[in-house]
Amino acid sequence: VIVAGGYHAAGGEITVETTAECIPVSDTSASTSCLSGRTTIEAHEQANTAFVFLMDPEALSVRWLIQPWLALIDADYGIDETGSLDSYDASVTDSSLDADGDVYISGYRVVHATNPRKYAMISKHSGVDGSLLWEREFLDTRGLRFFHEREELYITFQMERSTPGISVLGITCSPTTSSEICNVIARISSENGSLHWARYTHGLPQVDEHGEIKLAHPDDGPYVYVTYSNGVGTSYLDLDVGTSYSGCRTNEGNITSEIDPVFSNLKIALNPTACREYKRGVYFDRTSDYALPAPFANTRAQCRWNHSLQHCLVKYHKLSGLPIWGSVTAPIQDFQPVADGIIMLGSTYGTATFDTVTLPWPDSLENGRSSVVYQSKIDLDGEGVYVQPIIAHQSSTTAAGVSQDPDTGDIYIGFFTDVSKTHLGPGAPAGFVQDLMLKDMGDDPYHNERRVVIAKLGVDEVPYCIDSCGGNEIIIKNGM
Repeated sequence: VIVAGGYHAAGGEITVETTAECIPVSDTSASTSCLSGRTTIEAHEQANTAFVFLMDPEALSVRWLIQPWLALIDADYGIDETGSLDSYDASVTDSSLDADGDVYISGYRVVHATNPRKYAMISKHSGVDGSLLWEREFLDTRGLRFFHEREELYITFQMERSTPGISVLGITCSPTTSSEICNVIARISSENGSLHWARYTHGLPQVDEHGEIKLAHPDDGPYVYVTYSNGVGTSYLDLDVGTSYSGCRTNEGNITSEIDPVFSNLKIALNPTACREYKRGVYFDRTSDYALPAPFANTRAQCRWNHSLQHCLVKYHKLSGLPIWGSVTAPIQDFQPVADGIIMLGSTYGTATFDTVTLPWPDSLENGRSSVVYQSKIDLDGEGVYVQPIIAHQSSTTAAGVSQDPDTGDIYIGFFTDVSKTHLGPGAPAGFVQDLMLKDMGDDPYHNERRVVIAKLGVDEVPYCIDSCGGNEIIIKNGM
């Protein structure tokens, strides 16, 4: 089956025509009609309304269609302080199916009023008819993404400075300046949306390029990776912040936390059974008076920002949320964990620094729109392996992606560009250039024809002109 969604404009409608009499429509209070196999739902009169449908591609039929979170909009609907009707935006940004066929969706809803309110949304729906199983909304948050694994959901979003007395997932966002936000990662239950753990760090808002979250390759271990965007100038931000750690406590008062090496072989989160089997006493959860605060871990994991346009890829233990390391890099649009590291894809205007390697800015085009697309790799300890610049000048990786073929292990990358020549090297012997004729729209380069570049990555190898490299030294072969 296929699950997909988005939004339709306020006052608009969606019509689905099938051979059946009607299709199920759930979680909606807007007008719904069905006539001769044509099911029509209308958007809220004042809201760009989110929708989701489940489709059977073999039967070419839509099983159900829903308008999630509309009941929340209706409950919020009213007149603002100026006497005008509030308006709303809501849309679906991500979706996933679990092994039982149930559907998870994420998105947002925004109340446009004198005092605007923004909510990140995530909800679970029955695969049978789309009916709501549970939903959670997070005030003053944006850019929610998620990754589903069996009984857990890993989510990430950006959170604005907290209103006094209000927290989200147990986190109160209190950055040092009013312009900062909190980058958040959390693990919640897929059964009911309850919180397991949450971690965060400070940063600057950047919705479009924030929030990729993926599980580690099985050969790596029980970890989850997330990207945080926009560091705060030159600063070292500790990652040991967030919810407390659970553990076990004996009658004598001895405590063993869930991050103790004695529990390193656990396949599921620490629980009462594990405490008994390991003879460590009675289990206490993360809200207990005995719970150990996040700084207790003292991992020294940090995002060591050099300037505000960088991203930080962070590795956490997926069962406890223990930070492992943070690796600061150029802006990341997507990444793919593999058996021996993480491959990242992004683009940048101006120079970009990766450890000791600096990518030069290509020759500037008119309007200063030249840029570099890059793909790079770090190892499982967060140390750099390589970076490869792809010169595409007016290129953009807003819609870029990197993925791995689960059967062959091959890695593929893709990105947009609106210039004809794309330098895809290095190749043998001196790189290669893809040259495709694109239509030039003349005086308006922002509306030139665009194309998608898709490339398959080869094996990691040192360029033939380099004898060896390591540390801060590169040794060039004799005669080069």
